[in-house]
Amino acid sequence: MKFLTPTRLLLTIVAALGLFVMLGFFSVMRTLDAIEQPQLTLQREGFATRTIPMAATTLKPGTVIRSDDLGSGLWPAREVRGDMLLSERVIVGKVVQKEIKAATPIHAGSLKRLGEYSKEYIGVP
Repeated sequence: MKFLTPTRLLLTIVAALGLFVMLGFFSVMRTLDAIEQPQLTLQREGFATRTIPMAATTLKPGTVIRSDDLGSGLWPAREVRGDMLLSERVIVGKVVQKEIKAATPIHAGSLKRLGEYSKEYIGVP
């Protein structure tokens, strides 16, 4: 038992504990790197995105939009046009004039205020 002295046992335990701590640290760092990598790739390639409100489901003409009908999604910033509505507050309570497909941006021309309908919608020639 000369080989296993209390000092050597203590050093072995400390070394093993240090090894486990380092493995845990590297594991956490690798996980964080995997989470952040897509964002860094998009920024490096010059693709800036913007979060905008989108239809959660396909909205038919005549539907009064509620907050439950909306979701948000990322859209390329360079493709944001002037007629896209960027605030959910502006969209809720409006009536759908033209069909809006799910997961697409909502354009101002697709909506009307409640009580305001186009001639095409009400069938007037």
